Amino acid sequence: MTSKRVKRIEVYDAAAHWREKCLVGDGSLFGGGSLWKKEYFDNKKFAEMFDTCHGINQLIPRLKCQVKKLPSTHHKLAVEVLWAMYLPNGGSIGQERKRENLQTLADVSGAKLPSGHECLQDAPMRGLGNLGMAFNKNLWFEMMCLILCVREIKHLDPSARARVLDGNSDGKEFSRLWDAWPEKWQKQWGEKWWAKNAKDRKGVLKKAELISLRHSMMHLLFPDYYEPVFSSGQKMRIVWAFSDRDSENMTWTEIDDTLRIIRAEKEREFGRSISFYNPEIKSQWENAKKPKMSKKSQKRGDPSASGSNQKHMMNIPLNQIFYGPPGTGKTYHTVPVAVQILDPVRYNQNKNYRENRQEWKNLKKHFDDLRDGGQVSLVTFHQSFGYEEFVEGIRPALDGEQAGDVSFEMGVGVFKEIAKKARKNLEASLQTKDEPDFDALIDEFTDAVAQRVEGEEGGFLLFGDKHSHVSKSSAKVVGIKRDAREDPRSFVVELGDGKWQRSLTLELLRRDYPRFRRGEISSAKDIPPTTRNSTRRWHSKGLYLLGMLHRIADFEKESAPSVREVTRLKNYVLVIDEINRGNISRIFGELITLIEESKRVGNEESIEVILPYSGETFGVPKNLYIIGTMNTADRSIALLDTALRRRFRFDEMMPNPELLAGITVSGIEIQKLLAEMNKRIEALYDRDHQIGHSFFLRLKGNENIETLAEIFEHEILPLLQEYFYDDWEKIDLVLNQNKFLAKKDPPKMPDGAVADDRKIWDTDKDRLKEALKDPANYQKIYADVADDNSA
Repeated sequence: MTSKRVKRIEVYDAAAHWREKCLVGDGSLFGGGSLWKKEYFDNKKFAEMFDTCHGINQLIPRLKCQVKKLPSTHHKLAVEVLWAMYLPNGGSIGQERKRENLQTLADVSGAKLPSGHECLQDAPMRGLGNLGMAFNKNLWFEMMCLILCVREIKHLDPSARARVLDGNSDGKEFSRLWDAWPEKWQKQWGEKWWAKNAKDRKGVLKKAELISLRHSMMHLLFPDYYEPVFSSGQKMRIVWAFSDRDSENMTWTEIDDTLRIIRAEKEREFGRSISFYNPEIKSQWENAKKPKMSKKSQKRGDPSASGSNQKHMMNIPLNQIFYGPPGTGKTYHTVPVAVQILDPVRYNQNKNYRENRQEWKNLKKHFDDLRDGGQVSLVTFHQSFGYEEFVEGIRPALDGEQAGDVSFEMGVGVFKEIAKKARKNLEASLQTKDEPDFDALIDEFTDAVAQRVEGEEGGFLLFGDKHSHVSKSSAKVVGIKRDAREDPRSFVVELGDGKWQRSLTLELLRRDYPRFRRGEISSAKDIPPTTRNSTRRWHSKGLYLLGMLHRIADFEKESAPSVREVTRLKNYVLVIDEINRGNISRIFGELITLIEESKRVGNEESIEVILPYSGETFGVPKNLYIIGTMNTADRSIALLDTALRRRFRFDEMMPNPELLAGITVSGIEIQKLLAEMNKRIEALYDRDHQIGHSFFLRLKGNENIETLAEIFEHEILPLLQEYFYDDWEKIDLVLNQNKFLAKKDPPKMPDGAVADDRKIWDTDKDRLKEALKDPANYQKIYADVADDNSA
């Protein structure tokens, strides 16, 4: 614990008590049964009670009125939720006022707060700092988000819940969950409900990703890793002031990681522990503004220069490894991540691939196309794989003229090959001086449309069958308005049956087409408002503008000779499957230094080396991404080469039984079955040797006992044999003694010989096949009480 937090240690003790009692467990903060239970937080009305609670002065009386409408269990729960909101906040609300408000809310159930309880003493009720009037004004919204947050936590498997909230961890797993929750809440609870309940008194829609709750909760639960900075705006300004990164396009997990680095640098600079609120430090970031992208970088067509692409690139590291037990979808996950890196627009169009099988097929097809086009390479490491196959080396080659003659040639490895492609593209993109002449393109397009509209054809189809992804309706350009000089000014678009018309100006097309061509616009929602007064992100005219942008793109491909070609910067991806099975030091050699982000070609600190075989100068370009997968059942992450671990970001992928929710085979609940087996494996072996959910995903839409039996016979049981080295005793415990395995009597021994007490197991395949057909044997795996194995 660092010195900056010693004075308020009581607050962290109270937070730890709340975490273990209420978040990890289902108990009550002040005692008296189970209150923080999943079913209570699933009650939609519990969050809806904040509908009319706007403003700090109205919160308590209105909240008291709303709580009366809920079941009695929710009365006490509301008091404890309010306590959790008060815990970090000090300054504007004193501890006496906090206790009075808690008691006022407790009066609904006629209960008295336990005055001597440790969580109600002055120290924890004093809070950590003044969160400001904005926090107090929006306390109702923060409380609503806390309820939704706890709801997500309670839906986690108990073991996962304990792991995610482990106070000895760095909290990153919990932080990444927080990154995804706000958008999920809006979708799950319905956009209309969210918009209705999440507006302040002025009608401004609240953004859940900007709430203070997330920051205060991360700090309270993981105080050594997350800063006591609870304002979203202040965190972003600190990053803007002390780094070259645009925090507006970073996830909060990345922002917190950056703050941790900045703190370490500042503490080295000052030679002591610091706070970002120290006057000499605060003065440096308080008025910091968002950095602007240079026009030079925008002209060169760098994807990182565009808003949406920059955001997606900031979220994906150059070097990353997905690691976890078998069957957790590590290799599966490389496909969408690679597409996200290479074609963010296509990824955004299919980002619901987990729920929609067709979208997954779209991503996979595009991945294969990118691989055929040379932007993706795949390789699998193994014990015999070496530097010669990965980078370069001298290899034998048969002489075709005389059989048996052997010559030698310089072979290029998979890494060097894709690195050379990426560098060639990088250098070509940097040599491009000008953007395409978009004005000339749109002028040519306008002339072509005018000839059709004013000629015999009488109209130009804007969208219909060809652009059905834009709209199911039809529209066409029926006229062109001109100014006093007879110059084209706008297109007249006729909708459907001709009763309605829209006007699309050339000014808007010139504004939006460059962004569309760079991939920043993929839907009507990405098009900015068409008037200065508009505050709506989406507008009716945007749909027709999008259709016109598609038609301009078609025209550019087909017949636009005056538009100069530009080499745009492209990204490349190397996927290394089973990266931990190779000898990293031998395979990477000197490249282990070159793959560092700061050492990449194109960055200020770039480094190049002379390759030992060819003597070529070689460097790794900044547009080459490396994605690795690693099976922790083969080798622990702790055993990896230290240099590799420093240069890669490791993303853990653990079994997720929730993905199997709703799959029932002959009364067998597959989600429960997997969860219980993994609990026992973790207890008998370790968490790295659990069983992944993907083993059972084939049961979706194919819920029959024969398929399940095949999975167990040919995949699950052999895997358990490998894990436990044929220790059938432990395998039987994992299966909860469910009769898949059976003990048998020892054979008779020769006279005088004494058999030991070792158990002998019946591994007869015919007996096992019969046991695998009985649903009761599978249900026994997740039964509450294990019966003795009588077989």
